[in-house]
Amino acid sequence: MKTGSRNNRSATSIIKDKMRCLEDFDICNRDDEEMIASLEKAVAANPEKDPQLVVDMYCRGIIQEKVMSWQ
Repeated sequence: MKTGSRNNRSATSIIKDKMRCLEDFDICNRDDEEMIASLEKAVAANPEKDPQLVVDMYCRGIIQEKVMSWQ
């Protein structure tokens, strides 16, 4: 069983990595506090799920929309 502090630390790292990805797609700046807060809220709302999956699912539609706009 994971401890809360370890879970938060890994979620923080996952969010930081995803923010770099979102910046690469020109969706937002990696320091966008609103997006970071949204990702943190999504992770907190799903404590039983892997934070990586939660963050990936949250961002999937956002990234897809950006990619589709390139066509």
